[in-house]
Amino acid sequence: MAETNPVIHEGVDAFAVALAEALGSISSSLDIYSHNLPREIFGTSLVVNSLRSWIINQPRAKVRVFVHNAHSAMFRGNGLIELGLQLTSFFQFHEPAKAMPMLFEHAIIDNKILVRRSTSNPQQVETWSGVDQNIPVAQREFENYWTHSKPSLNIRNLNL
Repeated sequence: MAETNPVIHEGVDAFAVALAEALGSISSSLDIYSHNLPREIFGTSLVVNSLRSWIINQPRAKVRVFVHNAHSAMFRGNGLIELGLQLTSFFQFHEPAKAMPMLFEHAIIDNKILVRRSTSNPQQVETWSGVDQNIPVAQREFENYWTHSKPSLNIRNLNL
């Protein structure tokens, strides 16, 4: 597979903007890996409304969220968690079952688009698409983490 050049977004809202743009082409699945689901990304109306619109129009939508620190994510207030608790048949939240090294924040859309924080600049976000080799690598990493994780009872039992 060939490596292509990513689309670069910069700024404090770069991840939210890039994710919302990528969600415009989603058809069936979204996998999110996050340290603690920062509000600045996953609590924005841009991301939450894009997700809600997709889910309402796609009865087979599937969202898997791996959150490294679910406890922190819950107590910071988060629009993605609230949406997930409202639409439980579409969302799954997992957390590490054991100590696992942290990855860079990323989202994988339909195994075809990768939105990821830059490894060199946290204010920069890369969007990879097409046949780029970064996408299957990220998907394999996500699947490995998902396989070795457990459902987040903390999030599932949260009453909002």
